[in-house]
Parts: sequence; C-alpha cells; structure tokens
Amino acid sequence: MQSDHAIAGGQAIAQLLLGCETADEIVAVNGIDVRGDARRLLAILFPAQYPQMGNQAL
Repeated sequence: MQSDHAIAGGQAIAQLLLGCETADEIVAVNGIDVRGDARRLLAILFPAQYPQMGNQAL
C-alpha cells in the first residue's frame, strides 16, 4: 500500500531513531525519501538526542 505521507530510507531510518543528528541533516545526507506531511513531522517524531555511547557500544 502506497501513502502520500511516508518516510522511506532502509537502514538509514535507524539514524533517525537514535537521533545522532537533526532529522533534516540525516535525511539530506542519507537520501531518505520523505513525502507529504511526513516532512513537517520529522523533527517532532525524531528529535536530535545526541546520544553518548561508550567505545564498547561502537
């Protein structure tokens, strides 16, 4: 089923979930396809968290 409002980006979606950068930056760098109202919701659904990870987690 296709939707007019969608975010499609394969594994790059994980970066949105982690919030390593702002959603706009992640979309631009990874070529994530954002359609319809999804663009307006990006920053709300996927806020930048700037997670801190120890070396063992990398």
